[in-house]
Amino acid sequence: MYRVLVVRAPTDTLGSIVIRLFPSITPLHARNFDSIARAGRFDNTAFHRVVPGFVIQGGDPNSISGSVDTWGYGDPSQPKVNAEFTTVRHDRGRLGMARGNDFNSATSQFYICHGSPLFLDKNYTVFGETISGLEVVDSVALSARYSSDRPLVKLSMYVSYMGEDSTRPGIPMPFMPAMNARKISTSAFTSFQWTAAQGALRTIIEVSTDSTFTSSVLVDASESLSTDIKLSEGVTTYYWRVRGDNGGGYSEWSPRFVLTTSVATPTLLEPRNNATNQPTSLDIRWAPANGLNPQYHVQVATSSIFLKTQLILDTNVIDETSWSVRNLLPAKKYYWRTSAIVDGDTSIYSKPFAFTTGSSTGADDESISRQYMHVSPQPAIDHIDVSLVCELLGDAHVSVMDLQGNEIYRETRHIKNETETTLRMNCTSIVPGLYIIRVVAGNYHAQQTFIKY
Repeated sequence: MYRVLVVRAPTDTLGSIVIRLFPSITPLHARNFDSIARAGRFDNTAFHRVVPGFVIQGGDPNSISGSVDTWGYGDPSQPKVNAEFTTVRHDRGRLGMARGNDFNSATSQFYICHGSPLFLDKNYTVFGETISGLEVVDSVALSARYSSDRPLVKLSMYVSYMGEDSTRPGIPMPFMPAMNARKISTSAFTSFQWTAAQGALRTIIEVSTDSTFTSSVLVDASESLSTDIKLSEGVTTYYWRVRGDNGGGYSEWSPRFVLTTSVATPTLLEPRNNATNQPTSLDIRWAPANGLNPQYHVQVATSSIFLKTQLILDTNVIDETSWSVRNLLPAKKYYWRTSAIVDGDTSIYSKPFAFTTGSSTGADDESISRQYMHVSPQPAIDHIDVSLVCELLGDAHVSVMDLQGNEIYRETRHIKNETETTLRMNCTSIVPGLYIIRVVAGNYHAQQTFIKY
């Protein structure tokens, strides 16, 4: 703590401003101010800039006996202090450090906030606050001044050390997420909240997967009673605790709270997002999820919306972290995504990755599909013929869906050879409209639209 005695030249004493610094928040600035004050180098410097509702600024050695034209420009030989920007706000009575364009150019000039210039937050270092004497700050700020904001009569300061403020803040108490909370999201930020601690200027929070907080510790500080943190590890136990900080020291730590995260969204690996010229048969891969015996739900579609009519792969019984997709259409863009399932808990889907197959012909999707499937007649009245050209033997599943993805007809035809197979479907019972015919044979797929009259 320091006393700043303000004297209007030559001997009119305005009074004293008592300040305390924040060595636990801004140790470099506290040490710098202390060394200047104890050496007496603040004495007889002026508050050379006074702006009502904004700040009063002083501490320039040029203002001791130099020309008034040099006040505020400082001494270039003075040691410089690196910035210590924090969440501490520029409230009325707070001390901040003046600087040049370089963030790390602070020397001896400081200011006391007459108003609350919060637009300075995180651009200038707040390193202390006024304990008493705000009325003296008012007197200085409201002094008669030139257009340059320099007082008409010199306002000198004399700074003396008063001792240490040894008070410690109270202990904040966590309450949200509650003790032993489960299935905390890893895909969104979680709000951590605690009670107010008496005398605390800010709250320090530690979050870790280590119950002793000796490793993997995430540290944050907040002047409010909450902060948002994103927990990255799924199906993982996290521990968190808080303590108060009054700028001069810390409280004891709060009781330790415990939470468990939900299943994390899998990270997609290959093919990379927006990969091009991919083969029509390829393996997709993703990173494993945390937890015991995870399974995965994988979808591949022709659109990032993943409607039923756009899915060519939709399976949720995968135990591995890869899957083979075969017989994709050439020159076509596909989208894929996964979710993880652990102990009945399912993650959200990953953000889709896209890839495009090679062998571009410049044809549209339907003309490409016609290389594998032919539908006639168009429009259909009482029947429709579906001619299949497949490169493998086995069952071919033919289904008719409306545009909402509802399946209204399904039939299976066994392919005994690799020649063209034609399936005639009776469509007299289908209501007139636009429909989609899809054929799936193993990993082979094709679909086309048709009109029913």
